Amino acid sequence: NFIERELSRMGVEITFYDPLESDLSALVKPNTKVLYIETPGSLTFEMQDLAPLTALAQKHNLVVIGDNTWATPLYFKPFEHGIDISVHSLTKYVSGHSDLLMGCVSFREKHRAAITRTWRNLGACPNGEDAFLAARGLRTMAVRLRQHEQAALELAAWLENRPEVARVLHPGLKSDPGHDLWKKQMSGACGLFAFQLKNPARERVAAFIDTLELFRLGYSWGGFESLVTAYRPHRMRSASKHRWAEDDLLVRLHIGLENPDDLKEDLEQGFAAMANVKQPKNAVRESA
Repeated sequence: NFIERELSRMGVEITFYDPLESDLSALVKPNTKVLYIETPGSLTFEMQDLAPLTALAQKHNLVVIGDNTWATPLYFKPFEHGIDISVHSLTKYVSGHSDLLMGCVSFREKHRAAITRTWRNLGACPNGEDAFLAARGLRTMAVRLRQHEQAALELAAWLENRPEVARVLHPGLKSDPGHDLWKKQMSGACGLFAFQLKNPARERVAAFIDTLELFRLGYSWGGFESLVTAYRPHRMRSASKHRWAEDDLLVRLHIGLENPDDLKEDLEQGFAAMANVKQPKNAVRESA
């Protein structure tokens, strides 16, 4: 929405690319200035091979901006992988308590003047209370993130064996197509991943989510509590259209700091409620 509704008004042209495509040379235009990446994607969780992307950027003198919110600076070192400017939502794991709306930008020295000028002119200055909350979260971030990672991997492996689940999207799993890239580029994972249901009918998914007690409905993530949301990847401009059917639906989970066994029990309640939903024999799947 920001890209298409706001940047377009400023004369910025945008080309979306398939996150699994490593050769973007055909997309580079004479006026291309920036390559913006997020790996893994925080909705469809594709890992991107950064080496050819950053090599292309160097060839065409493009600035590479990378969103590093998922892995955090603890588990991914952006400047060691050709990233020029790293952006990070401090709202997520740096805060850790779901009480902060804040971001940060890290950059190579050559971009200091431009970023400092823009920051001053836009006036994006955090207040003292926000700075205090971010500093508080940083003190416990490493400990919290290890717990998020371990619990999420346990829940992801458990979901892989559920009969209701078609597949789990988590690069930390050996079964994930991006697992080798994840091991090569990152030293850990966070608590955010998704899974695909075998029968994603709207009524079934609604019953599943409505029954959950420990998982709260929420679109953000990175706090102490577990969250759930559902969406159609085919509708996303940045998703690979050829890999998603119109009726595919993903359920995204953020695994918080609750006991993993309690979270499994909560999900089991959701699956049980989903199984009890009776659909007409000729029911047509609706969009979420």
